[in-house]
Amino acid sequence: EKDFKTVLTFKEKVLGARHPDTLVSMNELAMFYQITARYHEAEPLLEKALNISQQILPENHRDTLFALSRLAILYQDQGRIQKAEELLTQVFKLRKEVLGELHPDTLLTADALAQLYLMQGRFQLASLHFEKVFQQREITLGQSNPETLTSLNGLATSYLYLGRLKDAEILYRKGLSLIKNTLGEAHYDTSSYLHNLAFALTKF
Repeated sequence: EKDFKTVLTFKEKVLGARHPDTLVSMNELAMFYQITARYHEAEPLLEKALNISQQILPENHRDTLFALSRLAILYQDQGRIQKAEELLTQVFKLRKEVLGELHPDTLLTADALAQLYLMQGRFQLASLHFEKVFQQREITLGQSNPETLTSLNGLATSYLYLGRLKDAEILYRKGLSLIKNTLGEAHYDTSSYLHNLAFALTKF
């Protein structure tokens, strides 16, 4: 924390609060607070960084969209789901327009939206997003990539809650096999897949 604060203070003094490099350090400090669950300290920093970005950069600039997405994730962590959805929807729309639907940043936002829909019980909408993200990540990143496996798990879970039990079981088994080979049987993510598969089988 001290190092992040020192760098931010130095950049604000030398470059000014509105300089892009200063914004990077502001976001880094905010992310540190967010990771350590110090949300009351992260929120004003993220809001300040977003406000400055919106003043000095275009609406669809990568740094502006990054600030928007970080704030959305903070809201989600706090349980402020509606506000998180509003910001993520805005980021997704702009990233699709600027980067295209298949760009990794766009897919990252689509995955975050799908996770949000899953939390809200909007399983059909979640499955549509997860399907697109999983298919593209499988092609570009490979089956065993952690991001691909995250999307696979989300897709299987959305199928489970839609009552597509066999489809959910097939995906959970696929994910479990891949993650065991990649991370080993003792890894937390492997245990998570195993738990999800066991839960799915109880629904038959």
